[in-house]
Amino acid sequence: MAVSYVDAGTDAAVAYDYKDLVFKNNTDYPIFIEGRVSGSTVVVSIYGYPLEEGTSIEIVTDVYEKVQPPEAKIVLDTAGETVTYTDETKVKKKAREGIKVKSYRVVKVNGEEVSRELLRDDYYKEVQGEVYQGVTPREGGAIPAAGNTGGDGQ
Repeated sequence: MAVSYVDAGTDAAVAYDYKDLVFKNNTDYPIFIEGRVSGSTVVVSIYGYPLEEGTSIEIVTDVYEKVQPPEAKIVLDTAGETVTYTDETKVKKKAREGIKVKSYRVVKVNGEEVSRELLRDDYYKEVQGEVYQGVTPREGGAIPAAGNTGGDGQ
């Protein structure tokens, strides 16, 4: 799932028994890893042998496809726990578009690109939304005033 705090294709994940963040020191020199926590922010810095003068490395992404999610699934709230009436709806799960993105390691010397290496080709799968809808017709067909649908109106 794409996250909001970094660009798609630049995130790292740990999901126990499923996915682990793994990295390898691909240099001939030792590295130093520092982790800091401040409130709800975690910052990890990796230090190593300095690059040659004028050399820079950056991660560049290319979103090459966006996949629209299917139409939201309507969940009838027969118990009336979230919404009651047929003209009431409330989002149960927000829909998300899918993203296909390639991530590259780009090396530049004096601002000129000298190499580009594909690191990952990721697919952040689209998510179908779900919307609660009430099942009880209103007496007399009354419709609530605008903005008062008992939910968020979606």
